[in-house]
Amino acid sequence: MQMNLLLQSSLLVINLYLSWRLSKTETDPDWAMFNLAGFTGSWYGRDFTDCKTPGIHLWYWLLAKIVGKSEIRVKFANHFLIGIIGMIYYQATGNIMPALIYTIMINSAWLWTFHGNVTQLPAALIFLSFATKNPWLAGFLWTSALAVEPKLLLTWAVWTAANQILIPAIAAIGIYVLAIALVAIIKGRQIIDWIIEGSITIPWRMTITRKGRYKWMPWWTANLMVYIIPWVAAGVLAKPELNYWLPIALYVAFITLGKVIRPNHLLPLVPFIAMAGIPRHAAAILLFTELISTGFYIGNIWARHYTTWVDHIRDACATGDWLKDKPGTLWVNGMHTEIYIHARKPVPFGLAEQIEINSVASERRKIMEHQWQRNPPDWVVMTENAIVAFVPNGYDLVAQGAFNKIYKKRRPK
Repeated sequence: MQMNLLLQSSLLVINLYLSWRLSKTETDPDWAMFNLAGFTGSWYGRDFTDCKTPGIHLWYWLLAKIVGKSEIRVKFANHFLIGIIGMIYYQATGNIMPALIYTIMINSAWLWTFHGNVTQLPAALIFLSFATKNPWLAGFLWTSALAVEPKLLLTWAVWTAANQILIPAIAAIGIYVLAIALVAIIKGRQIIDWIIEGSITIPWRMTITRKGRYKWMPWWTANLMVYIIPWVAAGVLAKPELNYWLPIALYVAFITLGKVIRPNHLLPLVPFIAMAGIPRHAAAILLFTELISTGFYIGNIWARHYTTWVDHIRDACATGDWLKDKPGTLWVNGMHTEIYIHARKPVPFGLAEQIEINSVASERRKIMEHQWQRNPPDWVVMTENAIVAFVPNGYDLVAQGAFNKIYKKRRPK
């Protein structure tokens, strides 16, 4: 009993510490995109499109409703709730090592969990499914993971079929379809069009526009491989079973088709690595290496793990803070959606200028141009990665940061 309490307390302390440290990181464009509903009232589909399902947007909207419009509190809640599943697993199974591996890896800075991502929540749902012996609950959890990250489709199909939870998983799909249909009846059929646009149309267009090798093995993918390969190797050596690793191998193969693999894309590997039965001495070495190489999460996490972004993000956050108490509408010409979050202003014209998405959302671009002509925004922020040509006729440059320029519309004389 005392040992059980000690181990649970250890998992709790680790989770609290990681959640606290990661909650201090600055807000990046992707995290901001997922939090537009909770912080600005801009809704997926209605006010902007994404290359994700609405699942991750609804998750963060719910967190903001619970803890309030505080970036630190929402980030802490996300990391803590994701991490606490390690404690749930240990309580259900009594097996500490998978719980410990999961608790640390699921919030690893090496996997960019401080960066806005869509894969952390599905990974948590998958690991939670390993903690239950109820096939219906396991099937629902797997389908919920799929609903957030459709790239898990092959993994979902193979794993649920092999583990005799395919029927419960399909039943869960029926529940989600009925829920969407009910919302569409109440709110309008356009809801379905928005989901198809963000979940299928935009991701497909983005993929086909990435020509050739795209960015072959950039530094972030190289760092990821150095981190994840020892974990996978230890897992395969501990559990050399093709049927176990095939589902996750199919996921990796699927995301490779997108030609971009960022560290957080491989978060769904975490539950499988944790459950592989890695010997304690090997796991201890890898976990100790993790904590040492992350500097025990002391200091600037962005500067350590994604240094090319930190100055741009800080300038964008400062830009949004400067605009927060200024009345009027705002349009950000560039990908730094965190400006909307800090300014607490909604996205206008039906399109947030997120890179790649803004290049392929051709229908929304036409609507955006028409609405601009009818009612130009009061404020325009030009960022360093703007793709829309903006001629500031009728606007004055009123403030400028390291990377961003703020224009204000002149009042008619």
